[in-house]
Amino acid sequence: MGRSEGRDAGREEGLKEGLKEGRNEQAREIARNMLALGLNSVTIERVTGLNGEELAVLADLPADR
Repeated sequence: MGRSEGRDAGREEGLKEGLKEGRNEQAREIARNMLALGLNSVTIERVTGLNGEELAVLADLPADR
């Protein structure tokens, strides 16, 4: 693999990682909103794909985060 191909592969990998992180951040934001509405954690886990441990962390964060 040449330098150009390696650079392209690295760029593609970075884009995939960025998109994944963006989706994860969106799920956390949705979960924070659902927690603020008082929805139960099982429903939030099913809707967002986050686990109970992640929800517990979000529940302890200030609302403006």
